[in-house]
Amino acid sequence: DIKAATNDFDESLVVGSGGFGKVYRGVLADGTKIAVKRAMPGSKQGFPEFQTEILVLSGIRHRHLVALIGYCEEQSERLWSTSTWRRGRSETHVTTGVKGTFGYFDPEYFKTQKLTDKSDVYSFGVMLFEVLCARPVIDRSLSMEQLNLAEWALHWQRRGQLEKIIDQRLVGKINTNSLRKFGETAEKCVAEYGIDRPAFADILWNLEYALQLHVTELKREPHEDSGAVESQISVAAMRDGDSAGLNVDEANDRSRMTSEGQSDLTASIVFSQLVTDEGR
Repeated sequence: DIKAATNDFDESLVVGSGGFGKVYRGVLADGTKIAVKRAMPGSKQGFPEFQTEILVLSGIRHRHLVALIGYCEEQSERLWSTSTWRRGRSETHVTTGVKGTFGYFDPEYFKTQKLTDKSDVYSFGVMLFEVLCARPVIDRSLSMEQLNLAEWALHWQRRGQLEKIIDQRLVGKINTNSLRKFGETAEKCVAEYGIDRPAFADILWNLEYALQLHVTELKREPHEDSGAVESQISVAAMRDGDSAGLNVDEANDRSRMTSEGQSDLTASIVFSQLVTDEGR
């Protein structure tokens, strides 16, 4: 039925695409207009999200939400169909045409119904945890407290024990201070409110700093904040305004890093923009 409704998934009927797959418009034999979401054939990516979305959509009914008509999961195919708005576009019923994947979605949107650049910062923070922990954002095979990666990672980050859940292949290979800075950066990105999340320029600086800590094996006491140590890395001609938006300790780090020239690191070791201002 779905193949017939979409003319065997005719590419001309594609109305959107994302990390999970493509969305097609279609018409059933009885004239019902539907939207069909199809996962990338043969791919296991997004399987937990598929199960979660089916579970959520099958349990709710609301005038501002499209209704789940049915779903299919067989062989390498995973797809489901929903109704479409009978009168006009969905944007006329809600405030924005939001598209996204469960787990990466900015929770503040559900309160404000608005997406901002800080919504992208939240999604990026989730991705940082995903890369560090080497696990899906949503994993339904785990317990409820571990199901959502962002919440699970924050739990351990705030306890100062993020190393307990990182990719086992990285255990013992990451500089402790570098991991601490990386965790702090990701934590700031997934702050509850957008106003508390950093700008991407500051995120970049913090990730570069985390890289420096790992490459140079800076030695500090465990209780010291990762932004409060004197660095001995030479960073030439950093722009005067670059420290805007950082905390005091991190701004001081930049000042010290600019004035001290005791390192012989080259661009082949760290990002070129950290050694010369041409990269900026």
